[in-house]
Amino acid sequence: MDAQLVRFGADVARVTVGGREQDAPVEADVVIRPREPKHVRLNGAPLASAEELRHRLSALVFVPDRLAVMKGGPLVRRAYFDRMLGRVLPAQASLPSEYGRALAQRNEGLRRIRAGVSSRAAAEPWTLRVAELGTGLERARAELVGLLAPPFAERAEALGLDRAELRYDERPVTEEALAARFDQD
Repeated sequence: MDAQLVRFGADVARVTVGGREQDAPVEADVVIRPREPKHVRLNGAPLASAEELRHRLSALVFVPDRLAVMKGGPLVRRAYFDRMLGRVLPAQASLPSEYGRALAQRNEGLRRIRAGVSSRAAAEPWTLRVAELGTGLERARAELVGLLAPPFAERAEALGLDRAELRYDERPVTEEALAARFDQD
């Protein structure tokens, strides 16, 4: 697929991206030649792979085919946002998948209760885990938005959108709220 990035009749494609990370200038350079591995450099130093670049450089690309983030439902936006969470706050990268697994376990417990083959007590540990992970995920998402809000406002203002803001309405998942919904769930 990378070979398709090389212009017809050309031998090579090169992508160079410059920016700033914190206060330091950053430049990434990727060279693609058909039937050869990519040559990747970060600030002039060669990297072993493009995957290493993804781990070392905090960057996301928004291209037209990602309009689903805007046009799609909340699930699509949360998934995109959670991928961004993993890039910007790597220590929090596993929270979305851990939360998803705990929620799936709780839901399976609820199905077993509904089928009459399990008790409410069997689902309680998963309810507690969902509350813990859900609250942590909400905090991490709020932290991410807090980091993104100032540069977003700055860029929006440059585009003439003086009142544009990026915010996240945090709604912690509490054990009490899950207990109150237990019969509905």
